[in-house]
Amino acid sequence: MADLPMKELLIPFAAGFCIQLLEIVDPVASVILRSVTLKKSVLGLASLALGAVIAWSGQIHIFSILGATSFPPAVDTFLTAVFISAGTEGFNSILKFANYKKEEAKASAADQKSKLSPEQLSSVNYQPANSN
Repeated sequence: MADLPMKELLIPFAAGFCIQLLEIVDPVASVILRSVTLKKSVLGLASLALGAVIAWSGQIHIFSILGATSFPPAVDTFLTAVFISAGTEGFNSILKFANYKKEEAKASAADQKSKLSPEQLSSVNYQPANSN
């Protein structure tokens, strides 16, 4: 997970960004749908439907890109639609999670390194003697 395939994630990111353009419809939806709850529900379902169309027609499978290959393609497509429907927030969440995992791995490596004896460290960081 430390080496996220950024190029492959650009497509779902761009799709999520496009979904955020539904905010342009928000003022019109406010006039048509007087209830704030109803408006949020309709716009949420519209973004999910648009995300599903994009994920299905573009064969985007975000979870297989991230290495979760145990999901059936239909489930991956649905979850990708949910991810895309969240706009850029979903992408930002993945990046934050990846950064968290990276920092966790660094801390774990530093902890493991601190437990090594000088002999073990020298075998890992072998540096030949200077022959000057």
